[in-house]
Amino acid sequence: MKKVVEIVKVQQVIRDCKIFTKQVNGSNDIGKALIKEIGSDTQEHFILLCLNVRNEITSYSVVHTGTVSQSEISLRDIFQRAILSNSSRLIIAHNHPSSYDHDIQPSKADMITTKKIKSASDLLGFTLLDHIIVSANSYLSFRENNLL
Repeated sequence: MKKVVEIVKVQQVIRDCKIFTKQVNGSNDIGKALIKEIGSDTQEHFILLCLNVRNEITSYSVVHTGTVSQSEISLRDIFQRAILSNSSRLIIAHNHPSSYDHDIQPSKADMITTKKIKSASDLLGFTLLDHIIVSANSYLSFRENNLL
């Protein structure tokens, strides 16, 4: 006979993160911080920032680390973190490691992924505020470029 286990309590462990200011005032704040954090990395990193209703960051998470040119994203991994952080707003981001400054335009895959995450966010009651792509020296905001 299989043993049945009841989950009594799920708890997220919070560690201090000094990358960002407490409150987000716009994509520029996030873009500049992510350029420093992942802009020069040699692998693609997919980042999730979870925010509360006051636009305060409640969680920073590297959802996936990929190769030099791609990162496979699981909606389950994104929304598990969002739910556990008790957030209401999300910002997703990733770097383009093969570009120095000129190749931060979203790929077709970036557009499709963003659309899937936006649809799932709406369904689950989250607001997707932005998707930001960074390189070593610059960033592109989907929100600022009317792509979201």
